[in-house]
Amino acid sequence: MLTRLARILGRLLPALVVVAVLLYLLLPVATGWLAQHLLKSHGMAHPHVKVTHVGPDRLRVESLRFTWNRVPVSLGPLEVTYGLAGVLEGRVDSIYLEKGNIAVPARKGAAGIGQFPSRLPRLPLLPFQTLTIEALTIEVPEKPAATVAGNWVYSADHLNGRMVVAGSGAERAIVTTEWQEEILELKLFAPSESSKPRVRLRLSRAGVGLKAEAALEGSAASVRNALAPWWKMPEQWQGRGRTLLDGVVHENGFEGEYRLDASLQGLTAWQADLDGNVQFDSERLVLTVSEGGRVDGRGPGSQRLGIAFRDSFRAEGRVRNVGSPVFAGRGEIVVTADAITERLDATARLTDPRVDLGEVPEIRTLVQATGTARRDGKPPIRLAAGGPLHWTQDALQWRVRPDANIAIFEPYAGPSESPLELSLLNEAEIAWKRKGKWTVSPARWRVDAPDWGMETAQTAVEGASLEVQELSGAGEHWEAAGTFSARSLQGRVGAGELPPLSAEGRFTAGPEQVVISAAATGPVLSATISVTHHLEAQTGAARWQLEPVLLRPEGHSLASFYQPWPYPFDVGKGTIHAGGQFQWQTGESAGLSGEFDLKGEKLGGYYKELLFSGAELDAWLALEPDGILQTRQPAPLTIERMTAGFPGRGFQTRAALRIGPGLPLQLRLENPSVELLGGRVRSDIIELDLAQPVNRFAVELEQIGLDQLLDLEQAPIEGFGRVSGVLPLQLSEKGLAMQGGEVAAIQSGVIRYRPGEEGQALEKSGQKMQLAIAALRDFHYESLKANADYAPGGQLELEIRLLGNNPDLFQGRSVQFNINLEENIPDLLRSLRAGQELEGQIDQWVQDFYRRRQNPKQ
Repeated sequence: MLTRLARILGRLLPALVVVAVLLYLLLPVATGWLAQHLLKSHGMAHPHVKVTHVGPDRLRVESLRFTWNRVPVSLGPLEVTYGLAGVLEGRVDSIYLEKGNIAVPARKGAAGIGQFPSRLPRLPLLPFQTLTIEALTIEVPEKPAATVAGNWVYSADHLNGRMVVAGSGAERAIVTTEWQEEILELKLFAPSESSKPRVRLRLSRAGVGLKAEAALEGSAASVRNALAPWWKMPEQWQGRGRTLLDGVVHENGFEGEYRLDASLQGLTAWQADLDGNVQFDSERLVLTVSEGGRVDGRGPGSQRLGIAFRDSFRAEGRVRNVGSPVFAGRGEIVVTADAITERLDATARLTDPRVDLGEVPEIRTLVQATGTARRDGKPPIRLAAGGPLHWTQDALQWRVRPDANIAIFEPYAGPSESPLELSLLNEAEIAWKRKGKWTVSPARWRVDAPDWGMETAQTAVEGASLEVQELSGAGEHWEAAGTFSARSLQGRVGAGELPPLSAEGRFTAGPEQVVISAAATGPVLSATISVTHHLEAQTGAARWQLEPVLLRPEGHSLASFYQPWPYPFDVGKGTIHAGGQFQWQTGESAGLSGEFDLKGEKLGGYYKELLFSGAELDAWLALEPDGILQTRQPAPLTIERMTAGFPGRGFQTRAALRIGPGLPLQLRLENPSVELLGGRVRSDIIELDLAQPVNRFAVELEQIGLDQLLDLEQAPIEGFGRVSGVLPLQLSEKGLAMQGGEVAAIQSGVIRYRPGEEGQALEKSGQKMQLAIAALRDFHYESLKANADYAPGGQLELEIRLLGNNPDLFQGRSVQFNINLEENIPDLLRSLRAGQELEGQIDQWVQDFYRRRQNPKQ
């Protein structure tokens, strides 16, 4: 029996050994095949498992590879230790991973919500007593790889563990895991402060999902150390903050609330205070910012940036294509920037912004911006513009609507009641390209300008417009060109108005200077001007030329230049030429100076009762920085013909003047002379200074014809001979006066009196009068002297002394006459002008022009 059993066993033992060997060899293959089946059934693509050992107490996997959501995962060697009792209870004693690698591939387009998996992985893991990871490398494109090492201990319903995360350098962070009663909490520590966690993540079951609570808090240094394996934060940054996240993790995403309160300071400083709701899944992200949320920043200088959310702002992001999320906001964001440049502050309201993070990231939004440009010592310039904006990483386009406005307060040298305003009339586009230049499309502006004034002078502008045809720049360089026009330029000086002008011209501008060329035309005046202003030096110069002004008595006279005309003179005929240049300095040393030529040709008109024609003037005038106007050198002045009731010819002199603010007129006439009454009236110098109460000067009478002088009296008396003398005159605010004038005959002569009715009546008044009249009928004088006084009212008093004889009386003996006469000179001149009609004394058109001006209703 035993022999037979031994014989049977001897035959079966080799077979059993073969079967045992086969089972031993096939068990790893079968185990690997089973593992691959499990991975594939749980969504892992391309699974590959190589099991090298399956024993009663341990399992060794040489390599484990699969792809999850396009992310290749490579693990191994991997060793699992177990006991028979533990296997029967569904758990293992320990899992040991020697090394592994997870390589996240680069995605096309910018990072965004489209890279998140649609579902979390469902790995077929057994509960374990201990999990040890020796080295697991995680690679992310363009980021340093991170290595994870640590171990976890599981018992009953507890999971506790610790791992060290190291970056490519020496930076490290410690992460602990605590799981108990369906609550999982992760804590991240900086190694130098391992007792104080900086990042907390707490997960607990909530219905069908997980409730997530996350917090990031601490100083910038501790956060920098904690995040060092993933992000190398610059050491100069310092700050402190806290971030809270509270919500529910669903199978496909997260929904909850957040709170951010943090400050960060380095080269710039930031302070954020935001809260709201957040919701995201694999295809959509919805983020709201509660009313009052703010982010404030400060640059290295005085630059400040503030971002404020009006009402409740909502942003929704969707994946248009793989890796191309689009965010659309609803609401308004107010961005305030101080000191964008040295002198510019701005505030922008972004309405319903849209952000596309595709291959070419872009932002589209409606922008309403206001700005303030500061100026030295003056109120700032206010800017306002709005319109749709399109931004990409390389370019920006902003279509500015026609409601854009620029307001310049105090645009001139002094304060103004209202600003100079420029209003955009057409839609304009601002375009900018990275590393290129910015351009602005042609834009037309309406210009509403306040009156420009200096003390008593003002200029009003109506119907002004500005067309900027070219405006572009790059860096600190910019250039502009365009045209401008004004329908009416109306000047006012004192109580009167200058004739209106229309103006148009061109301009070019850059960071260094502005160049303007313009022409002004009107019914009376036309002129051209070219201006250059240097922006940095705040200096400028202008050249101007007046078109020849043709004065005609039937058209425009000099009085047409200013209405109402307040002066006692007018020029009704001739040609006026003027042109010159001005220079100025703005800023603290503001001032205006210049010089110009003034020429008059064949001028005719009147001054009070003095009519003239054929006047010529050639003056070179200078305007000093203190406002003083003066002649550079004495200007020649000649008058061909003149009359005030008796004719004069050939007036000539060289005149110099000086006048300005607070400086009354100063006038100097060198060698003035005029042919008058058959002789000449002259002086060496006449100097007038109206700042003085009295100005004194003397004129000389040379060989005045006695016959013409007596003709002025319009009396029945005639004389022959010539007289000369000196008249000491004085001019005051009361008028012209004379005291102690002396005139004498230069040789003997004859006076003949032919009495009319008045003379005949005098003869009957007495014997002495009869003898005097009889002697004067043919009086041959040897001496004729006269003393004259003249009062400011026009009253002339004469004391005449005659010594001579009448050959027909008293046997030719000498007789002396003392005659006292009084005459009102203005009345005499008026009677002369009325009686003689000035025939032959002056051009007829001058007489007619004078009469029309004196009697405008005729």
